[in-house]
Amino acid sequence: MKSIHIEMPKSNFKFYLFENDLDESTRNKLKKLGMPDFSINFPEDPKDSFEKTSDGLFRQGDFYCNSISPMTPIDGATHRAIFDPSDNSINVELEGTFFCVNIFEEDISPSIPNLTFGYISGTRLNNDKGKLIKKPKDQWGMNDPLEANIEKNSYDGGSCIVNFKVIINDNEF
Repeated sequence: MKSIHIEMPKSNFKFYLFENDLDESTRNKLKKLGMPDFSINFPEDPKDSFEKTSDGLFRQGDFYCNSISPMTPIDGATHRAIFDPSDNSINVELEGTFFCVNIFEEDISPSIPNLTFGYISGTRLNNDKGKLIKKPKDQWGMNDPLEANIEKNSYDGGSCIVNFKVIINDNEF
């Protein structure tokens, strides 16, 4: 079994919450945020690429993507997420090495070791204890995880680019 890690230079992202997802209780939960829960997407076929649009965001075309998800900061890596109530955004700062997954060697996609960048479109938010923060209950009594997106007021998949280096270790994390 091998473990996949990514090493990220200092990176900053701004994610936007939907206004109707916030009530006073939820806003209070956003005062102490932990490591965000997000995936870094990359085209399965290296010939495919995201298109940069006039708003500076990137859009996925009609192709399949794989993803890796940084889960745990290691070796002094830092993460910070801060809620800004003035525009209902979450500012995220990441730097260092993050554990992603333990995986069997034969299951590692051939493109993963050579990745140097990917795309982030959204995140789910965790509190400082690592528990997902939920939206207020809806009319049916459901409360889904709170999500924030790179593109304000849209689920259409605008993404930003993130640079990183993949590290594959010979042992489990």
